[in-house]
Amino acid sequence: HQAHLVTGMLNETLMDNNEKLFQELWKTYFKSICIKERWNPRKHRQDMPVRYWKYLTEKQ
Repeated sequence: HQAHLVTGMLNETLMDNNEKLFQELWKTYFKSICIKERWNPRKHRQDMPVRYWKYLTEKQ
């Protein structure tokens, strides 16, 4: 019932009707603002620890 609290993955039955749309919009936005030449994984890990990456929409 509340497995999403452990896994971080929300079951589609619990999602709003527009959730998939918003996830796709966020991924598109993230890709459009990302400058590959400025990608800095070390800084990324400082700002957001790796253990939380699995919960980020743009990483999926």
